[in-house]
Amino acid sequence: MKKFAIIILLILACSNESSAKKQTSSGANSSQSKVIKELKTQMHDPSSFELVEFDTYFSQGIYEVYYIRFRANNPFGGKMLQDYLVFYYQGTFCGVEVLGPDMVQAIKQYPASSSDIIESFEFRDCYYQ
Repeated sequence: MKKFAIIILLILACSNESSAKKQTSSGANSSQSKVIKELKTQMHDPSSFELVEFDTYFSQGIYEVYYIRFRANNPFGGKMLQDYLVFYYQGTFCGVEVLGPDMVQAIKQYPASSSDIIESFEFRDCYYQ
């Protein structure tokens, strides 16, 4: 009987822990969903999209920048690995910047500062839309 009670307690503890994780990551999941949805609208073959990595690179007030790495088919059917920074201004999609390997390494090593991001070309374009 003791073993049965311990098993029930473990199951309850695990289910509470997983529901807590779901609640804390819901904001991140909604950001991830909106970024993926936007990128898929611009892709040649959206059904080939495979997420590899996603992270909030910068978020301050009306500015949001997300780092995303994904695989997708190019127009010739070859699988390509892509790294993008995706820019949002006042909750609206602004644009993307395709990153080379050196930039991927740099953004992972050095956090963004407000002035770097706000002066970005993509955000300047957003002001005039």
